[in-house]
Amino acid sequence: MAAPVPGTTTLALRTSKRLTCQALLQHSHHYCGPVWQQKPYDCVYMPASNLAIINFTSPEACSATYQVLNMLAGTRGIVVTEVRPAQYQGLAENLAEFEASAFQPDSRRRAPQVFSNGQRVSLQAACQKCLTPELREKHRILRLTRNHGSQNILVDAFRFTEDAEGPVASSETVAARTDLPPVSAESGRQTSFGSLEGTSDLNVLEDTHCNGPR
Repeated sequence: MAAPVPGTTTLALRTSKRLTCQALLQHSHHYCGPVWQQKPYDCVYMPASNLAIINFTSPEACSATYQVLNMLAGTRGIVVTEVRPAQYQGLAENLAEFEASAFQPDSRRRAPQVFSNGQRVSLQAACQKCLTPELREKHRILRLTRNHGSQNILVDAFRFTEDAEGPVASSETVAARTDLPPVSAESGRQTSFGSLEGTSDLNVLEDTHCNGPR
């Protein structure tokens, strides 16, 4: 399995069964012990069955969690069967990837849960704070490229390496393509997530590290 490189803050986990966000957090807290006492995560995203993305507030917490879950993965009674660095790193990148797919079937049910010091916060507020127009546009174009035709098909942003059908294109490569739909004037607008909002507002997000630890 690919181990995290220095600075990694986001892990992708395969699980043996479908879990709720709360069940996954309880499971991880139970096995990861002291490092999870401070609730060192700010985003949990479950974009597909048996797959979870967790972003941590520090590389140290991410690395410590990886060491424990990687050692236990596949053990009888452990729901995590595989763990490795996620394709996209940081809170902002993962929120942008969700927003780019927010109008696909099941997207609202699978929406990321965002936290600050373990407290659930508004997804809409987190997107407002963390997502720049440039980042939104990058993920919008990447999503279009993955979904467009049979040529240059990109792997899913969260698919594990051994399942990949090809490399993920850079934003420069994507921007150079001429067979994509034109950019809408609406591009970069904030998506309204309505009932997906949590219990807090932008003030709670003051210490949120949108692009990873500084």
